[in-house]
Amino acid sequence: MVRKRTASGATDVSFDIIEETPEKSIPRVPTSRVVLFRKNDEAVRRPVQHDTDKQGEALLRQFCARVNWGISRIEEDYGRDFEIEVFREGKTTGILFSLQLKNRAAPAYSAKDGFVSVELEIANARYLAHELETLTIIIQADVSHNRLFWSAPQLDLALLDTLANKPGAQNCTVRVPIANELPLTKDRLLDTVTHTARGLRWPGSQSRRFKS
Repeated sequence: MVRKRTASGATDVSFDIIEETPEKSIPRVPTSRVVLFRKNDEAVRRPVQHDTDKQGEALLRQFCARVNWGISRIEEDYGRDFEIEVFREGKTTGILFSLQLKNRAAPAYSAKDGFVSVELEIANARYLAHELETLTIIIQADVSHNRLFWSAPQLDLALLDTLANKPGAQNCTVRVPIANELPLTKDRLLDTVTHTARGLRWPGSQSRRFKS
């Protein structure tokens, strides 16, 4: 504001209008949700069981190569994972059997009774024990200690008793003997397979016979 006195003695008041320069505008960033992505161990890393299964299969294939048995994966079968063909001196013996492979990094060993527990769904157990017409072996792989154990569910009286007397159960346990360790008992395994293939009935067969 400026004051000026005129000739008549009056005072004129004038104002200097200062136009305020607007501050430099700052671009407005649109508000939006910031999503923080956290790596999901199950999605980013391979599931632990997947790796365990690969180790178990590798262990089984090493055993088959060592004893000169052919092994073929069976795709899209509910209870059978592999078919085994027994060779001697480079020639087939005609012995064929199927197996289901169970893989664990820390199998449930019993403290005293000498077995390792394998959990099965009842439907799977019934398929193995009652529905298949060829002998199918369960193999439990202990991938932490490179050990393989086997059991024949169709000949397992305890399993057959469970299936007969607990119709409402959802799961059951197969006790795989530690004494049935491979490769030490491969001849016992072959005896089990060949004797059944010759027509011997097994407890859960309901008078059916194995196909030769």
